[in-house]
Amino acid sequence: ALGLLLAFWGIRALIALDPDGIPRAQEIGLDNRVLLFTLLVSLVTGLLFGLVPALSAAGRQLAESLKEGGRAMAGGVRGRLVRNGLVLGQVALTLVLLVGAGLLIQSFARLQAVDPGFRPEGVLTARVALPQAEYTEPARQIAFHQQLLEKVRALPGVRNAATVFPLPLGGNMILSFAVEGRPAPPPSEVPNAHVRGVSPDYFRAMGIAVLQGRTFTEQDTQGSLPVVVVNETMAKKIWPGESPLGKRINFGDPAVPADWMTVVGVVVPVRHMALNEDPGSEVYWPQYQQPFTDASLVLRTDQDPASQADAIRRAVRSLDPNLPVDQIRTMEELVASSLSQSRFKMVLLSLFAGLALVLAAVGVYGVVSYSVAQRTHEIGIRMALGAERRSVLRLVVRQGMVVVLIGVALGVALAFGASRYLAGQVYGVSAKDPLTFVAVPLVLIAVALIANYLPARRATQVDPLVALRQE
Repeated sequence: ALGLLLAFWGIRALIALDPDGIPRAQEIGLDNRVLLFTLLVSLVTGLLFGLVPALSAAGRQLAESLKEGGRAMAGGVRGRLVRNGLVLGQVALTLVLLVGAGLLIQSFARLQAVDPGFRPEGVLTARVALPQAEYTEPARQIAFHQQLLEKVRALPGVRNAATVFPLPLGGNMILSFAVEGRPAPPPSEVPNAHVRGVSPDYFRAMGIAVLQGRTFTEQDTQGSLPVVVVNETMAKKIWPGESPLGKRINFGDPAVPADWMTVVGVVVPVRHMALNEDPGSEVYWPQYQQPFTDASLVLRTDQDPASQADAIRRAVRSLDPNLPVDQIRTMEELVASSLSQSRFKMVLLSLFAGLALVLAAVGVYGVVSYSVAQRTHEIGIRMALGAERRSVLRLVVRQGMVVVLIGVALGVALAFGASRYLAGQVYGVSAKDPLTFVAVPLVLIAVALIANYLPARRATQVDPLVALRQE
């Protein structure tokens, strides 16, 4: 009943930890089938581990018990082997969970330190989708975005404002292209790039560094030369060893001269899809040449970005009262949201590993305590014959730690074998990271050493006269 209550609270706590990062979080709850399965497993486990020792004790012959040493030898050889085997398995499985949690923690720390290619601090985003039925003409779409940006730039504290589609970490658009002066490649080798339409000032608003050439200006309109900006990854891949400035690419029909676009600038690669995905080839084209009805507004402000939300809504309503403004979020929130699933996996596995560590410590402590209690008479004899407290302490700790060390060795082997299943879940760290495979066993050994030391210390405080009177 207590476990059921803890499960109910635990599920609610995990959902509240990051509701946006858990797919279909609203459907998560205590499943009746899982609950019934868990209840049956718990009952069978309790009956099994309760009946087996009882039946073993009931069926044991007196002569056999005396040969094994009876109570004085901590329940006999068979009992010690069973208890030690359970502790060994518990330690091994705990180590596997701890290694997994350690790898995910390191992976999450590396993800947080990744440079996304832009500066999210002080940036607010908002989606402004123009109805296709009302904004059918590109000229009207461009006019609306220009007027909106003028109003937003006039807001107090706003340094830069622009529009973009798709928003970084909010979607993607991939198109194949042709390169001027190159023969048409086979269909399977046609190059493609992630494409984004942006307005002038976008790169300054997002803090994206320009490496070569220029970005877009107000003069890059439908009547001017079609231009694009590419990222450094594409520049090195398509034009290795030469400058891409002045080169031309075509996303449409190579036979149509108007479809050729000239590269005028190169910017740093941006991790648009996810922080754990390396940037591929990317092309930016000016929205004033090829506008989108669905676009996101981005603005950089010296004030708290969230405080500009109402001002953005008023600016949009002043241009079109029927136009909705949604998905108003800071860029820092978007970055944090992109890490939500990695964070959730790390927290979940860390909780399981932490619980397993506690259970392993309790298991080791319980077995050693039971052994000490059963061997009180033996320990009293040793001390009556002159054994020092330190030697008794070493004896008890050594016997307990031998089992722990065997379990740790087995756990390292299991974790090493299971690490391949985590290879696709970690970033910036090897699934067989040496630091993790050294630090985690040391932590587990230290916890187990404490769990062994406490009952062993109690054994050294046994009064030999009292111990010798015990049967």
